[in-house]
Amino acid sequence: MEPHNRQLWKVANAYSEEYLTHCTYICVVGSVAQKEADEYSDLNLIAFTGKESTLGEYTVVYKEEYVHVQVKSILEFPKGELIKYNPWHFHYLTEAMILKDNNGEFKKLQEWARSYFQSTQGKTDVIEDVKRLVQSRLKFSEKQQKEGASFVATHALLGAWKEAALLYQFISCQHVSMVHLIPFLREKGWLQDTPVPLSMANHLTYEAILDTALRLREHLREEGFSHLTKLTTLQDEVLTKKWERMKESGQWVNAGWLAYHNVFLILMETSQDQPFEVYFSHLPAKMKQRLNDLGFKELDYEQVSLLRHATEELLTTAESTIEQPS
Repeated sequence: MEPHNRQLWKVANAYSEEYLTHCTYICVVGSVAQKEADEYSDLNLIAFTGKESTLGEYTVVYKEEYVHVQVKSILEFPKGELIKYNPWHFHYLTEAMILKDNNGEFKKLQEWARSYFQSTQGKTDVIEDVKRLVQSRLKFSEKQQKEGASFVATHALLGAWKEAALLYQFISCQHVSMVHLIPFLREKGWLQDTPVPLSMANHLTYEAILDTALRLREHLREEGFSHLTKLTTLQDEVLTKKWERMKESGQWVNAGWLAYHNVFLILMETSQDQPFEVYFSHLPAKMKQRLNDLGFKELDYEQVSLLRHATEELLTTAESTIEQPS
C-alpha cells in the first residue's frame, strides 16, 4: 500500500471509531480502495446503520484530510438477489475495502460479489443492466432531437456515452473511476474522433475551467442551494485539489470532462424538475457563456452521429470481451 493510502486508511479507522460506532458495516471506496491515493486524494466511506436519525451524506475535514461519508440504512445493505437485479448499482463491492463488519456478513457478501462480477453470468448481467440505461437515454435523446430540443438531446447523448464508457472500463479493469476514465479511453484509442466537452474549446486554461465550476457553485449557493452536500465550500476545496493534480499531470481534456460532469450533476440536482433547457436558459448570461465554453452547447449532426456510434461501439466492445461459455 502506498504511503498516502496507509495514511488515509488510518484516518478512516480513526474517524469510524470516533463518529461511526453506531454503524454495523463500513467500507472505504474510491482511490484508497483502488490503492491509488496520493496527496490530492480524499477519503470516501460508505456505512450502514440501524440508527435512522444518523442517515445522510456529508463531507468533513478530519485530521487534515477531506472525508466524504454516506451513512445508509441497514435495510439498504445489499443482498445477492438485489445485486443480480441491479448489478451496475453495486459494482463498488468488487473493490471496496471493508473497515467494519460486526457479524462477518460483509466479508461473505464481498466474496460472493467478486465471484459473481468476474463470472460470465455476472458480466452479462452488468452489460444488460447498462444497456437498458444507455438505450433509454439514446431514445430520449433522439426524441428530443426530433422535437427540436437539440440542447437537451446533446446532453442526454453525452450521458449515454458516459455510462457505456464506464461499463467498458469496468469490464476491462473490474473497477470504475471517473477520474481515470478519459486517460483510460485515450490509452485504448477511443477519443480520436469522439466529441467530448472541451474538445472544441482549446483556448481554456486549467484555471478557467476550475473558475467556471467554482463560480457556478457560488451562484447556486446564493440562489438558496447552500444546503446541498455537493455545493458545500468543503466540496469546493476537494474539487480544487483534484484540479491541482490534473494540472500537475497535464490532463487538460480530463480536467474539462470532470468539470462538465460535476457541473451537469449539480444543474440536474438544482433544476427542481424544470426542463433542463429552460433551467439552463435562466442562468445569468455570463455564466451561460462560461458553461458553453465548458461543453454546454449543442453538437452538430456529424458530432451527434459520431457520439452515438461511439456509444454503441463501446457497448459492443464490452460485450465482446466476455468469454463465452463452452
